[in-house]
Amino acid sequence: MGAGEVRLVYSSISLYVSLLWRMATSILYTIVVARRLNIGDYALLGLSVSFSMLFSLPVNQWAYWAQRAIARRAGSGVGSTGLLLTLLYSLASLPLYIAVAWVESVVLGYGFRGLLLAVPLVVAMQVHVYLGSITSVTMPSRFAGARIAGDTVKLLAALTLVTYLGYKYPGAIAALTLSTVTSMSIMLLLTYRRGMLRGGFEWPLAKSWIRGFYTPLARNMIGILRSLMRPIVSWVTGNPASVAYLHVGLSAETPLLQAGSYTATPLYSRALRKPSGDDVGTSLGLYLIFAGFIAAVLTGMAKPVVTTFNPAYIGAWPVMVLVTVYAFLFGVIGIYRSALIALDTSDRKGLATGYRTFMTRILEANIAAMLVAYTAAVPLMWVYRGDALAPVAILLSSFIAVYTVLLAYYHRLLSKRLDYRPPHSEVAGLVLALAASYSYYYYSGAYSIVVTSFLRDVWGLILHIAVSGVIFYTIMLAVSPLARRILRRGFLMLSG
Repeated sequence: MGAGEVRLVYSSISLYVSLLWRMATSILYTIVVARRLNIGDYALLGLSVSFSMLFSLPVNQWAYWAQRAIARRAGSGVGSTGLLLTLLYSLASLPLYIAVAWVESVVLGYGFRGLLLAVPLVVAMQVHVYLGSITSVTMPSRFAGARIAGDTVKLLAALTLVTYLGYKYPGAIAALTLSTVTSMSIMLLLTYRRGMLRGGFEWPLAKSWIRGFYTPLARNMIGILRSLMRPIVSWVTGNPASVAYLHVGLSAETPLLQAGSYTATPLYSRALRKPSGDDVGTSLGLYLIFAGFIAAVLTGMAKPVVTTFNPAYIGAWPVMVLVTVYAFLFGVIGIYRSALIALDTSDRKGLATGYRTFMTRILEANIAAMLVAYTAAVPLMWVYRGDALAPVAILLSSFIAVYTVLLAYYHRLLSKRLDYRPPHSEVAGLVLALAASYSYYYYSGAYSIVVTSFLRDVWGLILHIAVSGVIFYTIMLAVSPLARRILRRGFLMLSG
């Protein structure tokens, strides 16, 4: 394993460690919250999270170019200009958020004050997105540490505010806000100490980012369209139960999308400097090794997982399965997309070189796929709007279909532009490991467990997950050379 691959693997593993901790804390947070909030408040919490993500996406308009410039070791003024733009945007976006919160409360018939409680979360998320974008490509392992600290605060705050003090919805929002502020503050300190925020506000640089608005706008549209899932289900069905089912199911989205993001980030940073087909294959292999087991648990044990949050959501287990498939595909697509975008060097010549570049083609294909998915799904969702499950299942199935086509398109483009070999061994290992894991879940009866009492039933659930993990990774180690190299490297790091 060469030095470059070691750094790629080390950065990815550091991010995966933070992902595992984030999964553990997020599951516990969701259990704490879902078992104490009624369906209406839980749906409102999901909408607050969606809107905080949605209003953070415009930050990527300048964070995108700042990230690329800093990864290529640009001079001073880049980081500070982006941070000041973020703070100005935060002030300007607050009236719009309040207006959107009012409209949503009219649709639901409640919740305006509850959505206003999320204003600090919205602002903190915007700054967090910017600082995270530049920290992740320069200090991925420290970025992982900042996320671990924030996730720890989220769980501790939820236990204190929601469980012991009984603040329920306000406590759940406050826990998310404190978590975001914690990791944001650590990243602010890291970037300041690295000198990334020196130089003040560079107006010519800001103007160049404004001229090059189209590419990050296209990139933002992907995030905007993804964040609209909950609101669209709410607007089409007007049913809080459907929104709550989707919110429970989307708990499977977070670890898988972040697994894809954490794999793509080191790849993107390296590919901006020196593209390599071997790096792409290694990154895809890492994703299949780590995210594959997450997908196995979330699909094979969907019913136990959703009832862990709250037995009232037992009917949402098909949503958990569909979200897992959709999110797994999106994670793979994200790795391909990052590799393809990094191959575009048009911005080295200046950002005003034209709107239509290779990277915009990549992004537009993703946007078109998502628009097709929504267009195909919404009429059927309207027909079945009286059912809590059917509209959500229709929407997710539509996304799975179009993402499968998009993945094939990205694979074809990458194969033409880079000497790249897909991770055949990891794909074969994943197929065999999934078959073995599903067999275990079925014959052990683990797939049908209903967690009615968390403290009584969760230990059996953990045991089944541990056994399936041994089965899954025994097969992956037997089939995948990359998995064996990671294990050997881990032993060397521990012994050294």
